[in-house]
Parts: sequence; structure tokens; C-alpha cells
Amino acid sequence: MDFLNHPGNLGSVRGSIHTIHHYDWPAYPEGEDFRETLFQLTAFSHGTEFVEVDDGDHSILFVADVAGSRLDDPYHPRNIHVCSWHADLIKMHDLGFIRGVLPVTENAHVCDRWENILRVHNVEKIFVEIDGEMQEVTAPMREADDEEEPRNWVLLPNKRVSVTHEGLEFIVNEIRGANPDFGATLSPSVVTLMNNRLYDTAVREGCVILEHSIKAKLGSNKWGDRLTDEFFEYLKDEKNVLESWLRTYSQELRTIFKIVRNVFMHNLITIDELTAIIHLFRISRAITAINF
Repeated sequence: MDFLNHPGNLGSVRGSIHTIHHYDWPAYPEGEDFRETLFQLTAFSHGTEFVEVDDGDHSILFVADVAGSRLDDPYHPRNIHVCSWHADLIKMHDLGFIRGVLPVTENAHVCDRWENILRVHNVEKIFVEIDGEMQEVTAPMREADDEEEPRNWVLLPNKRVSVTHEGLEFIVNEIRGANPDFGATLSPSVVTLMNNRLYDTAVREGCVILEHSIKAKLGSNKWGDRLTDEFFEYLKDEKNVLESWLRTYSQELRTIFKIVRNVFMHNLITIDELTAIIHLFRISRAITAINF
């Protein structure tokens, strides 16, 4: 496969000319620092846990442990995935924004991964086929812990992470600092509802605007998963976007439909202003892809 057409082609990332993520995952790391990952993790109700699916290219793929998730089939297309660089997980850990992360040396990471492979496959050795012959892979040697060696790799002792209250507060302050104009990105009616403290109704209105915008763009009368699937195909066929961006964006849009739209459209819910701002900011971000 041409590397430019590889699904893990991330384009220019964090000062690099070009970055290729070698794994074929349903989502990839995004953003210039940890904030994007933290923003994605806080899309879910506080306390939601994210389960490790795979670890590769100095990043970890997670599946959200929410209602309807198929944890026994972690790559199932209806699961919701989030991906993060090790560096961002370590930064969030250091700031107290996330639980479950253990920064380790490269050797500790390699040895732990090796032992996990043996345990999962119930084997004592690993073999690979080279030129038609099976050859044993040499096991890594666990080195003595050196306090001076950088701990820029991540292990998840419980295979799960979750956002702390401090992490949630940080994202709320970041959104407030951005001073989002929901009247421009969504509708003046959303602002009116927010000013009248009808926070759940404002979020419901934002969801309607998002869904209507997708339907209008496509000329479609579908709804729910069928509508988002059709929209993803439209973006893939009609827009010049990276496959890696499309996969990650699809996770974000599906999160809005599953975690926000489906809940608010079918239930009477009482929420505070901060929760409404988080949801509306997420909806307004998602809607920009419809209009580009």
C-alpha cells in the first residue's frame, strides 16, 4: 500500500513534515497536545472508563465502556473508540487529570508487552516465519530499574483509564476561555435558551440543528446510525480528507449521536450550565465538518 493512502497517514503532526501511524485502527491520536485527547474523553459522563484495546506506535487505542459497548469484540464498528499518544497520557497523569496511567521506561514497556502476548496466547515462546522457516524470536531481557532513565512509555495496570474531576474542570475552563459563539455556530435560538437557563432544551436544539444540517447536506431522510454512516461515505467520496481524520471524526460524531442526541431526544433531563456548554461546544465542532 502507498504510504500516502495508508489509513494511518496523519499528515503533518506536531511539527513533523509527515507522520505515519503503522496500525490500522478505527481512531488515531489527534491534536497538538493533550487537550484534544482530554476533550474526547470528557465527551462521556464523568466516571466513564476507557478500556485498552491495543498499544502501538507509542500510542494506545481505547474503547469506551458505555451502554451498548461490546467489550468482548473491541473493534466492533458500533463501539466508540478514542486514541492517545503515550506522551499525552503521561502529561495528563502528571497534571492529575487522568487515572490508571503508569509511566515506565522503554524496557519495562517492551517486557510487559512481551509477557502479555505470551499470557494471552498461552504460549511460552514466539516464532515467526522467515524465508519459509519458523524461527524463535529472542525474548527481551528485563533490565534493572534506573531512576535516571526516562519514563516516557505507558503501561495501564488495570487496562483502564478515567478522567478525574480536575481533568473535567480543566476542559470546562478551556471551553469558557475559547468564548464560543453558539449563536453563530449553531443558532441564536440556542443562545436564547441558554440565557433563559433552559439548558437541556438548548442541547436538544443543538442536536436537532446538527442532524438537520447533515440531512440538508445529503438530501437524506435517514436518521441515527444510518444517517451518520451515509455522511461518512459522503465525506470520503466528496471531500479531500485524510482517512485517519475521517475515522477519528466519525468516532466524535457517533459519540454525539449516542451519548448526547439519543439521550436528550428521548428523555427529560436536568443539567447545569457547564454540562450544556460542553455538549454545545462539541456539537458546534462537529457541525464545522458539514460546512467545510
